[in-house]
Amino acid sequence: REAPPAESPMADGAKPQVDAIFFVGWPDRFHIAERYADEVLMHEPDITDSDRLLLESLRSQANHGPCTGARPSIWDKEAMARWSSWRQLKNMSKPEAMNMYVRAVGELRSEWWRWPPLGLVDEEEDGTQAPAAPGAEDEDGAQAEAAGRGDASGEDGQSMEVSSSEQP
Repeated sequence: REAPPAESPMADGAKPQVDAIFFVGWPDRFHIAERYADEVLMHEPDITDSDRLLLESLRSQANHGPCTGARPSIWDKEAMARWSSWRQLKNMSKPEAMNMYVRAVGELRSEWWRWPPLGLVDEEEDGTQAPAAPGAEDEDGAQAEAAGRGDASGEDGQSMEVSSSEQP
């Protein structure tokens, strides 16, 4: 298999970043999204009432199936809105509702799964990936010192670049 072309983002040998949530199966992914929505998302001021209503309806459909409850009083506007929203989902399957719920959470917060209490990513204060382990060696056999400094500069302060053609 040939190496990627030099202009490719993978030319330096870096591995593509894969979202940790894609390694979580169903229905666990749905339950993780539920936890995030309960503990974080629903408490944020920029989430609209219609967003909350959608999430609540999809969650009800995913957990209980189609709405079979009696129509609430017309005078109870909030209960009527919740009932009507859930009722509109009709016979949507539970797995489809779970999928749509996770997608809706992702639309509202694209990196919701990075929330540290979910345990899907390592906790780092600055939000970056964990540095390489001490003593880890790169492809050229040199220790990964740049990870600790945050740069790859030489003694004169100039940045150093290593092209893929210089590798043995």
